[in-house]
Amino acid sequence: MNAETIRNLLSAVVQILILAAGLYYLLLFLRGTRARQALTGLFVLFLALIGISQVLNLAEIGYILEKFFPTLPVAIVIIFHPEIRRAILEFGQRSSSISSTVAETVDAIVHSVEFLSKRRYGALIAIERHSQLREYQRQGCELNAPVVAALLNTIFFPKTALHDGGVIIRGSTILAASCIFPLTIRRLENSSLGTRHRAGIGLSEETDALVIIVSEETGTVSIAYRGELARDIRPEHLREILTQTFVRESKSKKLKGSALPNTPSSARQDALADPIDALAAAISGEKASAETAGAAALKSADSDSESGAKKGA
Repeated sequence: MNAETIRNLLSAVVQILILAAGLYYLLLFLRGTRARQALTGLFVLFLALIGISQVLNLAEIGYILEKFFPTLPVAIVIIFHPEIRRAILEFGQRSSSISSTVAETVDAIVHSVEFLSKRRYGALIAIERHSQLREYQRQGCELNAPVVAALLNTIFFPKTALHDGGVIIRGSTILAASCIFPLTIRRLENSSLGTRHRAGIGLSEETDALVIIVSEETGTVSIAYRGELARDIRPEHLREILTQTFVRESKSKKLKGSALPNTPSSARQDALADPIDALAAAISGEKASAETAGAAALKSADSDSESGAKKGA
């Protein structure tokens, strides 16, 4: 094969791939719409007329179809111009819609967790990451509903049928509710932690899911990740870690590292290497500042008492 033949072959292959991809995405975009039904009907009608004209030798019909066929693309643009316009707008807004969807999902989860925590409604929410939770999803009640704070609040309301078990979230979708998660067999240092916390830790041990736990007794919010439990999570910490998790999942799904207590310091140089790292850093930072402020207050009180004693003497 000479260079000209190879060039022509590659050109033909590229054109076929471009046309096939364009047709595939066009059908994918029109799926479930009236435009697809109309386009399918028009395509079937043309095929039927062409077949009939060939079989019955209808020269007039064949001539009309032959002259009309070149104008078919223009007719399709005119007929389906609302759908084409919507496709162009969606293509231009795709990048911004990803960030807005992440923000809406994070807001819904944070607001719901705050609502449940204030009322001491127990909750167990698993955020799916790399490891699929399909095994646990099948055991629950499949919903495939958008992540909405009101829906999460309703699910975990004590009087509802789905409040027992956990919720599985993938992206901006609630996959299932009332799911049964595996309990950790490890002995926990805090004996006050109940079944809900053991289930959250157990799921985080077997998968890389991020599990949010709301205590029914105290309303405390905790996060279980890779077998470790971080407690007393504030709303701003929860928002930060969820934003990092969802943004990284939607972009590249390249989360690295873990949040184990014995993680080397060199692995923590990237503060956003893993979502739990930023959470741990924020919690430890607040604890350190609180301890520093407490120590300063105690020192000031001691100095005041000493000066008062000297004046009394």
